[in-house]
Amino acid sequence: MLPRLSCLFQNILFKAKPALKSDNELFSQSFFRNSWMLYTRSISSKANSQKENENRPETENLETETQGEKVKFYILISKTGEKVEVEGNIGDNVMRVATANDVGMEGACEGTLACTTCHVYVEERIEEILSEPSREEEDLLDQASFLKPNSRLSCQIKITKELEGAVFALPLGTVNMYVDKDPPKKKS
Repeated sequence: MLPRLSCLFQNILFKAKPALKSDNELFSQSFFRNSWMLYTRSISSKANSQKENENRPETENLETETQGEKVKFYILISKTGEKVEVEGNIGDNVMRVATANDVGMEGACEGTLACTTCHVYVEERIEEILSEPSREEEDLLDQASFLKPNSRLSCQIKITKELEGAVFALPLGTVNMYVDKDPPKKKS
């Protein structure tokens, strides 16, 4: 269906026309052209992100023999200063362990890269161990509250032996963009 749709859009958008006669025709043609361009960009960006994921090393496959081993690390709750020790399985992600231990992290999208409620600050030694954030993660982090250079989404941090004793600090607050559409109104 895509090739047929593609040909249809190309015929509509790029067919040589005599001079445009009205503003409506101009709007209509530019609207369809822009729609087509956005559509093709979304397809190519999905393909690029799939290629990026294929090229990433599969840490889960490398660690199958260590699956079941536990790693202890800490979640620092910035609001209270409390440091909570948590324990997670190798291969799991930090967000799942934090939400399971009820440390105040929401994890609203459950790790699907659709929110910033699992935003954490990573200590310097761990930052060097972790792989670079994906473009999608960086785009979401740009929308996060209390952003710092060492900010990461904990749903994208896989637990490995190197994270033993690591400290992940929660920011003072997060915004769930799907639930918190309207920011709270300030009282005068």
